[in-house]
Amino acid sequence: MGKLIADLKIWERRMRLREHFFEENKEKENYQNEYTKFKKSSTFTPSAGKERWLDEYIQTVKDEILSRLSRKFKMNITIEEEKAMRELLYDTSIVIRPSDKSSGVVIMNTEDYKLEVEKELDNNDTYKAIDKDLTQKNENKVKKLVENLCKREIIDKDMKKYLLPKGTCPGKVQANPKLHKKSPS
Repeated sequence: MGKLIADLKIWERRMRLREHFFEENKEKENYQNEYTKFKKSSTFTPSAGKERWLDEYIQTVKDEILSRLSRKFKMNITIEEEKAMRELLYDTSIVIRPSDKSSGVVIMNTEDYKLEVEKELDNNDTYKAIDKDLTQKNENKVKKLVENLCKREIIDKDMKKYLLPKGTCPGKVQANPKLHKKSPS
């Protein structure tokens, strides 16, 4: 429900922006250079009340969509099946994960799962153990490079703002189990 409301707000903003900048959009319809695609997007939203018919249309669409959501829905599983699913979700002796490269779901014994993850992390071809977190050091290198490029006027301030890292954090292991197809016998 939250995602739908957020999507409706995005749609409403687009509608209001199209109406607000209608004349400008006709002139700049296909304008986009190599820098505009990296420019930070504006968060400006024109206020309601400028165009009565647009306000009415937006409200009608939102009301229609949201009113359909409030209808009761029927579960497609029995109460017993729902209870069993809930028990599986909270069972600490098993791990339920999406598979690595398919839409499947894998259910594994927790201990076996831990062994698989450790085995994967011990693979020196894929992962390298480090003594400390290098995230901040690497972020500082990128910042220094971007600052230097801007100072030398190779990039402009908008590009600099776009390229500067914000809120970096170390990567996380997904540890989604790999499914292997059985070869025909």
